Amino acid sequence: MAIASLLVGIAIFMWFSITGRDQHLQTANLIAWLLIALFPVLLIFSFFPNSSFSGGIAKGVSASGAIAAFVFLWWRGTQAGIKAAETDDHKAKIQAQNAVIAGLERDLKVQKTQGGPRVIDETVQHLYNIRQLKNKSIGIVTGNLINVKFVDIWVNSENTNMQMASFFDRSISGAIRYLGARKDPVSGLPTEDLIGDALAEQMHGNLFVIPGTVRLTTPGDLAGTHGVRGILHVAAVQGQPGVGYRQIEGIGSCVTNALTVLDERNKTENQPFRSVLFPLMGAGQGRGDEERTARALLSAATDYLTAHPGSALNRVYFLAYTDAQLATWQKLLGASKQLAGPN
Repeated sequence: MAIASLLVGIAIFMWFSITGRDQHLQTANLIAWLLIALFPVLLIFSFFPNSSFSGGIAKGVSASGAIAAFVFLWWRGTQAGIKAAETDDHKAKIQAQNAVIAGLERDLKVQKTQGGPRVIDETVQHLYNIRQLKNKSIGIVTGNLINVKFVDIWVNSENTNMQMASFFDRSISGAIRYLGARKDPVSGLPTEDLIGDALAEQMHGNLFVIPGTVRLTTPGDLAGTHGVRGILHVAAVQGQPGVGYRQIEGIGSCVTNALTVLDERNKTENQPFRSVLFPLMGAGQGRGDEERTARALLSAATDYLTAHPGSALNRVYFLAYTDAQLATWQKLLGASKQLAGPN
């Protein structure tokens, strides 16, 4: 009976430790250790029927004999079992994260080998002043978004469902969601989805917004790590069953709407927002043409700032992640009659 109890207990624990069955691991752990704890108790008392075992079970509670041995082994076993399961889950998440990073590194090597657009490593500002307004500028910021630490507001190019990408998705939405989340100090894995939860709360249970809609949320942990004061989520792509996401019509309205929201919010801010950073909205998963998109975004930004000289916003930045995007932005900004620069 002792051996059978041990084998059945181990089998139950191992069976429910397998991925896909681990949702019942807590219950299985208790049952498994009940059986495993019976093994030494039955074994001892089969050979030494007159023996005793006594000790404390919990604060203020004590027991003796077989009951104490059983309870002590069961309690310690369940704690150890759960701790081991949590450790395995923690390691699995780290391995998954490392696999994503390794995949990104492989993609980057292939991209460089094939001679495609090169990802820019350096974070550099290129500023172009608006001719009529010397205190206002349109800027290009090169490189990866995660290295930008001098802009008040980041813009997230989002879908009309306002559903952010997963933490490790290769997108602006995924990067912002991950960087703004509260994380475990040891593993770096997200423990609280600060920005995603804030955006979901602003939806008030609705599943869709109209194209070009803007929502301003907390920056989450980006406030401390990057000095970001808010995230503007702009509905720049629209989904279609069986087709995927497409850039919305009139993509320039996203810039106009975003700047309008910031100016309205600045009326109540003690310290106004001065700068905002836009990605090439809808040119990634939305498959919009990069140059056409850049031209529409730039036109909307310059027109808005020119029409609102009293705006507290004085710098509108656009992100150039690759050398091809930088070349596009430089060509358009350099050709604009409303701008002077770079400086």
